[in-house]
Amino acid sequence: IGCDWEPYTYGPYSREIELALEELVEKGELELRIKGTAKVYRLKDIEYTSKLAEALPKPIKELLAEVIEDFSKMGTKEIKEYVYAAYPKYAVKAAR
Repeated sequence: IGCDWEPYTYGPYSREIELALEELVEKGELELRIKGTAKVYRLKDIEYTSKLAEALPKPIKELLAEVIEDFSKMGTKEIKEYVYAAYPKYAVKAAR
């Protein structure tokens, strides 16, 4: 997605993405819930978001659909295992 990221305690971390998520929470477009040490973000207005998604270029929509298909059925543990397998050099700093 074009953001810089680095290995972190629980896997990849991007300050750019964190700032973007915080901005969306402040605007009221995302809801933030804290579950233990995890931050969970949920869209507030699915209808509005769906309209925005429809306006995206076809290649972006296809990529998003693929990412959603691949990751939406995974839990946090499975996603971390995927990241560690795909980027083993970054797993070194991560807490497993």
